[in-house]
Amino acid sequence: MAWFVQPFYFQSLGYDYEALGVIFSVIFLTQAFALLLTGPFTAKFGYKRSILLAVGFFMTTRIIHVVAPVYPLLILASITFGVGMALEYPSLISLLSEAVEEEKRNYAFSLNWGLATVGGGLGTLLGGYLASILGYRTTLIIASFFVPLQGAIIYLASSVEERVVDEINLTRRLILRIAILSIPIAIIGIAGGITMNYMGPWFRDFYGVSVEDIGKIFTFFMIFTGFGTLISPYLAEKFSSFSIIVIFTSATAVLTSLIPLGSLPLAVAFHSLRMLLVNMETPLWDSLFLKFFGENEKSTALALKSFAWTVSYGVGQYIGGWMFNFSLMWPFYISGIVYLLSAFTFCIAYSREKKSRNQP
Repeated sequence: MAWFVQPFYFQSLGYDYEALGVIFSVIFLTQAFALLLTGPFTAKFGYKRSILLAVGFFMTTRIIHVVAPVYPLLILASITFGVGMALEYPSLISLLSEAVEEEKRNYAFSLNWGLATVGGGLGTLLGGYLASILGYRTTLIIASFFVPLQGAIIYLASSVEERVVDEINLTRRLILRIAILSIPIAIIGIAGGITMNYMGPWFRDFYGVSVEDIGKIFTFFMIFTGFGTLISPYLAEKFSSFSIIVIFTSATAVLTSLIPLGSLPLAVAFHSLRMLLVNMETPLWDSLFLKFFGENEKSTALALKSFAWTVSYGVGQYIGGWMFNFSLMWPFYISGIVYLLSAFTFCIAYSREKKSRNQP
């Protein structure tokens, strides 16, 4: 709900696309650099306690957004939110990874991602409806109450007997392996960052669609892609995760470039398919990535992988905000080209690592 409403809320306060680019990019750049520390930290501090700590940072962010939304404090709020995300992501994925056997991770990650996307879609529908009635600020206040609820559910629902790691050995070989496998992830972060967070304002500015109607469109996007994500493990079993990622990333490049070229129904269709493919391949990418690391390496590897993605996504958001101020079409073409580059580097990096480790 909050992610959907935020761009409209900030624009209602007088901020343009470039200012949005700075606000959003600071979130992901902060998360990226915080992840250099939170990977080992969450493994030692405990994943559940790290999630509760993240909730505190999220609440601080929401309070600033609704109480004092002046530009310097919005930057501070982006920093606190980025730290919270850096604590939450490796903790949640590590808990999920330890809860299931390796051969079932595709299913577990896809189910987690799919349900989160469906929930996000319902939140978007509610956010668009409430914003049209109560306004953006009140809608953000309501959304803030879901933050502690989310943390409590994750903390109470997890039955995993988590391991607390005493020491993590960051060898040169481990860091090099993480870096090689993270290159295509970093590139795809730039591709997604250029356009993803601006789709709501773009539909309004390009087609003249109301915020409430955009909420309905986005709800369709997210529920459609959420349920579609659930079939990705079956496709991976039949065609392999490697093949699915290459095909889906390449197709995403084409669809992204086509979004601004047609009517509103075509743009909705292209963006829906793009979101479906991205959401279907993301859990497969996480699962494939983890196969190259041991149990004690996973939290740190995930954190450094996320560092690569979040830095590039933050940079992509700034580039996208700057570009959308000048053109409502060119950001999609540039994003499509970068998606293709990601597919190419993925083939090289993962084939090389798979061969060197003799992975089946």
